[in-house]
Amino acid sequence: MISYSKQCMVMQNVMTVFKSVVPIRTGNLKNNAVKCEYKGDGKWQITIDESVAPYMPYTNEPWVSPKWNGKKNPNEHWFDDAAGLIALLLSQELQGTLRR
Repeated sequence: MISYSKQCMVMQNVMTVFKSVVPIRTGNLKNNAVKCEYKGDGKWQITIDESVAPYMPYTNEPWVSPKWNGKKNPNEHWFDDAAGLIALLLSQELQGTLRR
């Protein structure tokens, strides 16, 4: 296992990449709701606190309300795309292999 200080460095890079793709309107989601926590034994967890940003799921999903007049959500699937970026970054940082 890599050292805790190396893990912190890697996770700092991960969070920089993750936050770079978080949709920004007010900055609340990016600056207040996104959290990274060390869970011990080399495990880290990135979460989005929906009590801070309860609208988060709607930023990732297709717009279906008539309110949008058929417009496509410009942020659709951003969270899924971010997870893919993080997987790629981690495989590079840790010199691993990415498999589906």
